[in-house]
Amino acid sequence: MNIPSHEPSLEERLRGAIRLKQYSRQTEQSYVQWYKQFVRFQAMVGGKMRHPAEMGTEEVTAFLTNLAVNRKLAASSQNQALNALVFLYRAVIARVVKLTGIPKKVTAHTLRHSFATHLILRGVDIYHPSRPTLSLPFGLPSAGCLAA
Repeated sequence: MNIPSHEPSLEERLRGAIRLKQYSRQTEQSYVQWYKQFVRFQAMVGGKMRHPAEMGTEEVTAFLTNLAVNRKLAASSQNQALNALVFLYRAVIARVVKLTGIPKKVTAHTLRHSFATHLILRGVDIYHPSRPTLSLPFGLPSAGCLAA
């Protein structure tokens, strides 16, 4: 048996977790690419490389917002990035619940709704012509109410 003599990198651990779950090679490549883009984005914004374990909800939200608002990626690409980061934090870093502060099981669905709510509250138009008009959840102010 050949046992590695070094601590595996986060990318190696991510790949290992993906393979353990028997995800496709295409999913592995995609998730690793999103992980790398996330780290690079944070380095560009923060001025230094940081380990994802040192980052939290604020950094994930900033990255996803950048994908939606600045890069104008399709919803399917945004969901793929979100799912890659959820997998990274849940399966490799094992910190999703601690990251979000949500006292329940966190799913990609929960984070997607949270992300959409943050965009709406910032005044970002998330309407897509092929989908019905999005209405705000009960109790949330409209974007116009946020102007100070």
